[in-house]
Amino acid sequence: MYEFSPKPKRLREKLWMSVCLFFGVLSYSLGSFLPYPMASQLLSVVLLTVAVLITVRYLMRDYIYRLAADEEGNPRELIVTEVMGKRRTVVCRVWTADVVQIRLGKETDKNWRHSLKKQGIYRYVSQMQSENSAFLEILDDGKSYFLEIEADQQLISLLQPQKKQYLSDK
Repeated sequence: MYEFSPKPKRLREKLWMSVCLFFGVLSYSLGSFLPYPMASQLLSVVLLTVAVLITVRYLMRDYIYRLAADEEGNPRELIVTEVMGKRRTVVCRVWTADVVQIRLGKETDKNWRHSLKKQGIYRYVSQMQSENSAFLEILDDGKSYFLEIEADQQLISLLQPQKKQYLSDK
């Protein structure tokens, strides 16, 4: 029915990866001139590990958000697909009827974000801090959890909380 694939610029992620890589290599090379080379080499290993994690988590992954429709054309489920190179993997499927609330990333405050960590959040975004992020509160079997996705206005309007019309179909 509808598919959204964001094309992020990822400048912040590239900058952080480059800084960690630069200081990791610098720390390792300066280790032979310092009185405690092990501390410098340990710092370089930590920085290089962070650079690799940023590269794998944010620079190599993209996400596709697709709304599947039922026979009448109503959005029925949100399917999140992770794209890493040529490999595509479906990482999340959520019934649109289970969406209780949607909050845009711009509208959130620190107290609310802190409460997210207590309840559980699944992040399917390819940027550290996306301007187009949306937080979906999902209620499934009495448990509440959150999804963070990158969404445009059309995807948000299609995902607006609806009545539980598909409970009998599950």
